[in-house]
Amino acid sequence: MTRTMKLMLAVPLLVLAAGCSGASTTYKSQVVGSVVVNPATITVLASVTNTGDVDGEPTCTISAGSGAYHGFDVFDLQSVAPGETFKFKGDITIENEGARYVDDATIECE
Repeated sequence: MTRTMKLMLAVPLLVLAAGCSGASTTYKSQVVGSVVVNPATITVLASVTNTGDVDGEPTCTISAGSGAYHGFDVFDLQSVAPGETFKFKGDITIENEGARYVDDATIECE
């Protein structure tokens, strides 16, 4: 059974760029969807947009779960230029082989 998530969450965060007086990088991120790949794993599709004024290498944490079934992972992404959107997918291991029960996912990037 394949399941696609319908949740989209945008989380802007501020990260100061080292060595750049007054310049900053902020990100807008969202979970676009997901699919169950096996009893313990989902693959999540997400996007990150650099809304700041300098290039940045976001670190994003994706959390997914439902009830007693949860999982998360951290993704270090390539450099994203101001105004650029980077789409990526990542696997999340869900405890107790509960991937098919997952109905919520969030992303935070900094």
